[in-house]
Amino acid sequence: MLHDISALIMLGGIFIHIYLSTIGEPGTLQAMTRGAVSEAWAWTFHPAWFKQVTGRDPRQAYEEARNRMRGEKK
Repeated sequence: MLHDISALIMLGGIFIHIYLSTIGEPGTLQAMTRGAVSEAWAWTFHPAWFKQVTGRDPRQAYEEARNRMRGEKK
């Protein structure tokens, strides 16, 4: 009985992990299949890596993107 319950919990965990690593976070499936991520994805989920690769501050990049979006809406 304990083995069966443990197996069901583990199976549920596997399904949750697969969901969160693909559909649950937009952009991750594309990153896994194509090997590239958008700039917005990089500064959102991995700011230190973004700074290392681009040499730009992720917070500043976020603010610039936000200001561009606000300018397009007007």
